[in-house]
Amino acid sequence: MSVVRRLVGLRIMSEWTAARVAQWICFAAGPILMVIAIGAVTRVARTPWEVLMGVLMSSVAALVIVIMGMIVPLTVQGRD
Repeated sequence: MSVVRRLVGLRIMSEWTAARVAQWICFAAGPILMVIAIGAVTRVARTPWEVLMGVLMSSVAALVIVIMGMIVPLTVQGRD
């Protein structure tokens, strides 16, 4: 059991590097989500109101993901 615990506890990269990777993933995922969601909304929506609400909600979701990417590096105490 201690071997498994040691393997799980191994660090692949420093916290700062992991935070930067997570930041760039969020920066990439936001616009990708926006494009996919707007494409789906335009295919599924039946009324202009549904299109407007779908575009606004997908914009908010993409913006939240990008903001999360901006906040992630602030959680790291210092560079390891």
